[in-house]
Amino acid sequence: MEISSSIDRSQPGWASHLPHRCVIVRCSSCRRDLEDINQDGLPHFDSVDHARRAHLDYYGWTEDGAELLCRTCTARRACAAAGGHDMELVGGLYRRCTRDRCEHVEQITPAEVDAELRAILDAEGAGRG
Repeated sequence: MEISSSIDRSQPGWASHLPHRCVIVRCSSCRRDLEDINQDGLPHFDSVDHARRAHLDYYGWTEDGAELLCRTCTARRACAAAGGHDMELVGGLYRRCTRDRCEHVEQITPAEVDAELRAILDAEGAGRG
């Protein structure tokens, strides 16, 4: 988590604003900021505890020791703990992990496409016979 201070310089010179310390959150693993579709810009919090609670309760992040992890990094760690990704073939061009929020994608080679198609045709042929 990072502490950010800012002064609003869009106000007239006679308006005085004190710097306000706020907390913004980045994933401990991928360092991405939280993008909240319900707000304009990056959410800011008044305290570390408030930021942690919001991310755990509302945004679906997880805490792993001293780390706060976004949903994508949480899913990727679940894949690693399970021994790998749950891959499915998509459109004959690539494989993707089926685990929610993992986002892992692999492009497949022409030889792999041929092997996948042979396996599908063999399975269909075995079902008819």
